Parts: sequence; structure tokens; C-alpha cells
Amino acid sequence: MFNRLNILRIMMRYCVLFLCLFFFQSCAPEQWKEKVLDACVNDYQRHSYFISLQVKTDSAVVRCLVRAGYLFLHFKDQQGLNEKEYATLAKSIIRKDSILTLSANDRKRFNFIMLYGCDEITQEVKKDTDYILEKYFDKKDDWFVFKGAATQETKYGIIDALFRRHVIVTTGDEGGSLMVPAWQFR
Repeated sequence: MFNRLNILRIMMRYCVLFLCLFFFQSCAPEQWKEKVLDACVNDYQRHSYFISLQVKTDSAVVRCLVRAGYLFLHFKDQQGLNEKEYATLAKSIIRKDSILTLSANDRKRFNFIMLYGCDEITQEVKKDTDYILEKYFDKKDDWFVFKGAATQETKYGIIDALFRRHVIVTTGDEGGSLMVPAWQFR
């Protein structure tokens, strides 16, 4: 009887420990899925994925959007990095949300888009990814495609809000229709 009680107590301790670890993990901040981050930083096409970064300007630190291909060209030009070196550095910058220091000339040259805040999206940022996808996108095959017309500022706000939730966005055509690949949610 005594041994059974001890075994039961030990099992209960392990169950409590397991539950605590499970709840801690579920409350921990979401991490980048490696396949999503790899796809993002290894896309050098014209319509590559958007990356949201903190950029130090002459007067402040602001959030900017830049396409992965342009970010690669920036690091290739400024530091002579090859694709593998760039991918390693870009992943680190994204994971840590590091601050890049760029001149106004480089921001313009490499198409960094400064975000000034979008009143419509400010409240949306507080909601979850599913809400944003449902409100602004239609599911078509393996993509979520932007539902309709919006200001460029609103589109940028949506891209930033999704990127901060570890969701990558691109555009599918010259019209600038936002597209989110569904594979990243599997």
C-alpha cells in the first residue's frame, strides 16, 4: 500500500509538471516557423515577400516595410554578403527585431517603405491572425487573396500586422493585390 501511494504521488508530480510546461509553452510568444522564415529570406524575385523592420533614421526609429529581394540587394551592396550570408543575417535581424541604421538615400534606393501608422489597422493589430485573414482576405486554392480596394496605407498596415504575427505576405500582380500563401499555416 505504501509503495502504491508513493508511486501515485510521483506520477501526480510528473502530471503537474507536464501540465505546467504545456501551459507555459502555450503562453510563450509565438516563434517563427523555420520554413516560413526560410521562404521569406530566400525569396529574391521581383514580388518577393515583405519584411517589417525597425529602421533608425536621422531623427527616430521607425517601422519600415521592404521586400526581401531589396533587403538582400542592400546587404550585398553595403557589406558584400552572398545569399547564404544574407539569409543568416536577415533571420537574426527578424528574430530579434533588431534596428537597422540606414541613410535616407539607402532607404529610397532600396525601396524601404516608412510606416506612419494607419488608424484603421491600429485596432486590428490587437486582434488575432484568423480575424485579420477573415476580414481582409478570401481563401482561393493555396492562397489568401486580398478582398478589395484599400488605401496603400491600409495595405501596409495589414502587411505589418501579419508580419508581426509571423505571417509573410507578397503581391501577386502589378495591381498590388496582397496574397498570403496558405502553406505557412500547415
